[in-house]
Amino acid sequence: MTDTIEKLGRFGHHPDPAIDFCVEVEELEGMMFNRRVGFDAEPALDSRVEKAMDFRVGGDMNAIGARQTLKEIDAELRQIVVASLLEALKAMVRCAQKQGWQSAYLEELAAAEAAIAKATA
Repeated sequence: MTDTIEKLGRFGHHPDPAIDFCVEVEELEGMMFNRRVGFDAEPALDSRVEKAMDFRVGGDMNAIGARQTLKEIDAELRQIVVASLLEALKAMVRCAQKQGWQSAYLEELAAAEAAIAKATA
């Protein structure tokens, strides 16, 4: 009997690319759940989702279903990023107003306030 080591797929879970992808998406689902509940022990979630989004699923039905799940995770991550950017922009405008920078940065603050209004409408 010979011991041969099979080469694992792109994500390092299984030799079959479709199964490898499905397992990766399952792990990403767990990581996303942790992030939702405020336990973000895996900062690599964003980069792993980006890497998985580049995978071409082909005709494997399980991988096609996993791809849909991955798209949902990606959309949720984008919403989190947008919300974070909006909060940062609001904080920047508040600080600028407290400092009395309205006259020095009139156009920039107006653009920031317009972006905030559009995002919160």
